[in-house]
Amino acid sequence: MASVNNEDGPYFAELLRVLDESAAWAARIGPGVERLLPAPRSPLRGDDDRVHPYELSHAAWHSLSHAVDHLSCLRALLRDAKVVHMYAPFSLVRAALENACATVWMLQPPRRADRLARRLRFAVTDIRNGEQVKQLIGQPGPRSEQERMEEVRAIAGRAGVNEAAVRRGAPYSEIVQAVGDSAGPAASAIYLSWKLCSGMAHGDFWPTWGAMQRVELPGAPKGTGSFKIEADVKLLMYVTAFAVDLTRQGWQLYDQRCRPPS
Repeated sequence: MASVNNEDGPYFAELLRVLDESAAWAARIGPGVERLLPAPRSPLRGDDDRVHPYELSHAAWHSLSHAVDHLSCLRALLRDAKVVHMYAPFSLVRAALENACATVWMLQPPRRADRLARRLRFAVTDIRNGEQVKQLIGQPGPRSEQERMEEVRAIAGRAGVNEAAVRRGAPYSEIVQAVGDSAGPAASAIYLSWKLCSGMAHGDFWPTWGAMQRVELPGAPKGTGSFKIEADVKLLMYVTAFAVDLTRQGWQLYDQRCRPPS
């Protein structure tokens, strides 16, 4: 943990300003708040009808809720608790980045077939992960993995979606990179931000050596222990700004796809 010094002050202020946008989003996902549903004749209603029970609007809202919840947690940690941890904030940003990218990735394609393919690929990965957990706890559930996969393949066939593509699933590494590739000049920065935050979450050495603030301790033996590691507020501000921007894009796409053509 670290306090904010004079050098970090402007970056910390900007970090809080960026995170303030998440307050309105948190209100949208709060308990008892009526969720915006796809209107009749809207693109998202049409998408939902073709992939039931794997509605695209449900998946997008679910991912947005996760992104917003992690951003809200980071905001509370920094603004209310006034604590800047060295590593933990990057794990929160990573979760926000992944879920915001998943929303954008599913909703962004202008062609319905592409949106449906991505939704079903997302479902395939979720099914596989869920079935692995069921095996670990010894509770197979009412349907087998094969039965669930057959259902997804049947939906893909009826929707005119390439079944081979759907079977590949959708790892977050591919999702984040695809969203970054569509972002123009920010492409590499988005993927790099995600890799950096993932490295922090995994406890990898490379982000500590390459990204964190390090002060060498006189007389200490060589190695990681010879440095005092401090939180990098400037870096946290940059990666958080990407997560907030992508979450904003996700909400914009969701609202846009919920509206019928004018």
